[in-house]
Amino acid sequence: ASGSGFLVNNSAHIGGLIVGLILGVWFAWRPRVTGKGWSVLVGSNGNRYRIGNAVFLDVDTDFLFASFLIAAKPIDTSSLVPEFFFRWLNAYEVQARLSASAEGSTGLSNLSHDFFKAMGIAFPHPDEQRAIAHILDVVDAAIKRTRTAIEKAQRLKRGLMQQLFQLGVDGDGAARDAKNKRQFCSTPFGRFPVDWQISDVEAEFDIATGFTLGQHRRPQLNPRKYLRVANVQREFVNLDDVSELEAAEREMEGRRLEANDLL
Repeated sequence: ASGSGFLVNNSAHIGGLIVGLILGVWFAWRPRVTGKGWSVLVGSNGNRYRIGNAVFLDVDTDFLFASFLIAAKPIDTSSLVPEFFFRWLNAYEVQARLSASAEGSTGLSNLSHDFFKAMGIAFPHPDEQRAIAHILDVVDAAIKRTRTAIEKAQRLKRGLMQQLFQLGVDGDGAARDAKNKRQFCSTPFGRFPVDWQISDVEAEFDIATGFTLGQHRRPQLNPRKYLRVANVQREFVNLDDVSELEAAEREMEGRRLEANDLL
């Protein structure tokens, strides 16, 4: 996050002092060491969508950075404000362009320095740049507060789930008293209320495995939508990107998802 400290001992991608020109604005690139006002972005990664992800250093301390990272900062004579540049760098369309430009054939994607240095950036007067950056800072602060509240609620939920699945609730909907030993019994799976049933997953569920992918599953005559590991997240299904595979109707028996199924 912005302002968090880190130190990594590795050489930089680039040596010496490299200066790039972006829409008439000169940027200084220097190896190994960064400090306040620098933007540090991912230059190499196995996941191309991580290429270009950036953080802004707002603390007045020098940091070393690894060879898979790139640091950039407007030079002193530029009218481009570092905070504005960082915000531009993190804009969705800019991030998409950086990811799309990634090159590499060994499983490691790399940001092309030539592409990055040739990217155009439009910017207003420095006062307006600071105003834009400030607005986005306020939004980020609100997001951080919301994230903190969500994390607190998640911790509360974890504790509540543990209590509910061990103690259950009484007729009034309140958690049973854990100190009342007559309400509980010991089982091979732990201590539970005496009126709970003890079983196992095999006895209570119909269990089916998914399709094994291969060339024969490339969608042709009978394309079927199917969920991949990427679609199944903790407690929700992400349907933003659903793929298709080839499967005959006879193969769908017992594998077609329905309401109340558990993945």
